[in-house]
Amino acid sequence: MLEVSALRGGYGAVEVLRGIDLDIGAGEIVAVLGSNGAGKSTLNNTVCGLCPSFSGRVAFEGRDITRAGHADIVAAGLIQVPEGRRIFSDLTVRENISSTSIGESPSEGSQDIQTRLRAREAPQARFCWHCRKPLHARTDRCPFCGETQ
Repeated sequence: MLEVSALRGGYGAVEVLRGIDLDIGAGEIVAVLGSNGAGKSTLNNTVCGLCPSFSGRVAFEGRDITRAGHADIVAAGLIQVPEGRRIFSDLTVRENISSTSIGESPSEGSQDIQTRLRAREAPQARFCWHCRKPLHARTDRCPFCGETQ
């Protein structure tokens, strides 16, 4: 599904990524871990077309997207959702997920997400994973500790 081969990239003359290789299959969940400044965000931004690569190859669903613009990459279905920046803090989790397909025809993946979300719509009490207090019904935010679920 996502293949990264010998990817090199960075900012200006500063090389941050030095030969990154990843092969992520459909349905796999992958975490990129590292200390501050290790290149996690640079890798994500380069794969998503926000930073140019110096060399190497990025392919999504078999299509080479190494030199594609970020809008073309999003249209292909590869989406970056920043965490922890409170960019869409007033939206529910559902609204955040749904916002990825605004203005686009629904892809097979987004239809699958919508189907799974509808299946979970039965009314139920929701609690914060962090402090176990009840969440705000509309925002899925804990009014006690501020965590968003």
